[in-house]
Amino acid sequence: MSQKQNKKPLWIHPWGYVESFSVAFGLISVGFAMEFSTQGRGVPDFTNATLNVTAVVLVFLILTGGLFFRKVPLIQWLSGVPAAISAIAGISFMALLMGLTLQQQNPDAFWVSRLGLSRITSSWPYLIATFYLLVVLGMATIKRIYPWKPGNIGYLLNHLGLWIVIFAATFGASQIQRLEMTLQEGRLEYRALDRKYNVWIDMPFAIRLHDFVLEQYPPKLGIIDNKTGRIIHENGKYLMLVDTAATGTMLDWYIRVLTYFDQSGKAGEHYYFNNEPGAAPSVQVQAKNEKFSDTITGWISCGSFNRPYEALKISDQYSLIMLFPEPKRFLSEIEILTKDTETVPVSLEVNSPFSFQGWKIYQVSYDDELGRWSDTSVIELVRDPWLPAVYSGIFMMMAGAVTLFWRGNKTLTTS
Repeated sequence: MSQKQNKKPLWIHPWGYVESFSVAFGLISVGFAMEFSTQGRGVPDFTNATLNVTAVVLVFLILTGGLFFRKVPLIQWLSGVPAAISAIAGISFMALLMGLTLQQQNPDAFWVSRLGLSRITSSWPYLIATFYLLVVLGMATIKRIYPWKPGNIGYLLNHLGLWIVIFAATFGASQIQRLEMTLQEGRLEYRALDRKYNVWIDMPFAIRLHDFVLEQYPPKLGIIDNKTGRIIHENGKYLMLVDTAATGTMLDWYIRVLTYFDQSGKAGEHYYFNNEPGAAPSVQVQAKNEKFSDTITGWISCGSFNRPYEALKISDQYSLIMLFPEPKRFLSEIEILTKDTETVPVSLEVNSPFSFQGWKIYQVSYDDELGRWSDTSVIELVRDPWLPAVYSGIFMMMAGAVTLFWRGNKTLTTS
C-alpha cells in the first residue's frame, strides 16, 4: 500500500520514461495526422531561405535554452536520459517503418500512400521525429559544455559530431541540386536541366565535349525460338561469348567460330572489316547438330543504327543470333571553361566523378542507338552545400571515438 502512495503521479516533474515515450510517439502521431490531412503530399519544398532561417532559429533556441534556462524543468528533462532514449526510439521506429514498406508510390496502397509510408524521409512524422532528436541531442551536448570539464571532450566530440551530421543531412537534403547536361561534340554548353522542377539553370561555367569513347565487350551468341521470338538462354547457360577461337554447345548444337570482326560491313554474301560509322560486329559460325549430324555455316550480325541484323536459321524451330555488345567502359573527353577564361581538361568516366567549384560532375549516359558512334554524352552535375558539414561531423565522431579509447586505455594502464 505504501508503494502505491509513494508512486510519482504522471506529468509531474521530473518526467521519466513514461512521459518521455508519450511525448515522442505523441509527436510522431501528430506527424501522421498532418500527413493524412494533406492527403499524403508530405513536407512541401521550402525555399533555401526558409530552411536557412529555420536552421538558425533551431540553433538559437537550443543554445538559449541550454545555456540560460538550464534549471527550468522542461530543459532539464530535454537534456536527460529518458528524453534521449525516447528520441532514439522514435527515430528508430520511423527507420523500421521505412525498412518494412516499399519506398515508391503505389496508388493501390491507399493507407500507405496517405500516411506517407511510401516516402518516409520526406514525410511529416519523420521530420518531427528528427527535430525532436536534434533538440534532445543538442540539449544533452550543451549540458556537458558548461561548466567545462576536460574529461568531457570525448563525449562532446561524439555527440556534437552526431548532431552536426543529423542537422546537416536534414537541412541539406532538400538543397541538393541535381542537374542534367547533354553535350554534343564540338558544342559549348552552359545550361543544365533540373528535371525535378523542369527548369533550365545557367551554370557558372561552360563545358565542351571533345570526344566520346565507348569500349565494349565482345558480343554474345544466343539461340532464339523462331515462333515465339524468345531467347533460350537458361540464365546464361546457352549464351556464348564471341572471340576468334570460340567454341561451345547450345542445346544440341556444337558452335564453332570461323571468322569474327568487331567492326564490319556486308558486301554480297560475306562480311568484311570496316570502320565506317555504323560498322557492326559480325561472325561466321559453323553449327553442327550432335543428334542428326547436320552442319550449317553462315554469318550472323547484331546490326547497328544503319546496318541490318542477320540471324542464322539452324532448324525450323531455332535460329542463332548475336546480342548487342555490352558496354565495358565509356568516358567523355571534356573541357571546362570558366568566366575568367580558365580551361580545365577532364577525362570524365563512370564512377569517377570530377569535383569543380563545389559541383560533382558524373558521366551518366550517351546515345544508346548510336552506341560507340555516339557524338552525344549525358552528364550529371550535383551540388550539396551541406556536405562539408556532414564530413566535419563524421570526423568529429571519429576523433571522439579515438579520444574515448585513449582515455579508457590510459585509465586501465594507470590502475
